[in-house]
Amino acid sequence: MPGVFLPRLLHFQNFLLYKEELLKIGNIVSTLFLAEVHYDSALVRRELIAVFDKTTDKQAISLLLNWFNQIKLHGRIDEADYKALEHIYHDRKEVAMMLDEAIKKEKKKFYTQGLEKGMEKGMEKIARLMLARGEPLEKIKSYTGLSAEAIKKLKAKIWQH
Repeated sequence: MPGVFLPRLLHFQNFLLYKEELLKIGNIVSTLFLAEVHYDSALVRRELIAVFDKTTDKQAISLLLNWFNQIKLHGRIDEADYKALEHIYHDRKEVAMMLDEAIKKEKKKFYTQGLEKGMEKGMEKIARLMLARGEPLEKIKSYTGLSAEAIKKLKAKIWQH
């Protein structure tokens, strides 16, 4: 989710130029901005590994990597999770594995959320069809798993159109 974790210092309409400039800079800060503004997991992964390779201060780059990992896992960093930011990465393979796992978990989360939303929309469609056929509220609740309140809202929407 770009733009959520840092103030928007770069604007999307101007980003193509900034993206190239950030890639040329290729340091910890430019990679942080790249991760925040340009949501392309493969690009961010590649740049994080490249910065890891050329940064001698493993503690500094590890802080960025741990931030990225926590954001991918939790969407934010709780105070209790700050300890996880202290892990220091020592080799490229460890960095790549952490990034791959974080991106994989994020994709799974988005997939699950999309699936749940799709199921909810499907049940609402079934409820609308049942309402149109005059089925009783209890039967609709039983078949769809929707609450009485949700069904009543759908019914009100039908009558508005």
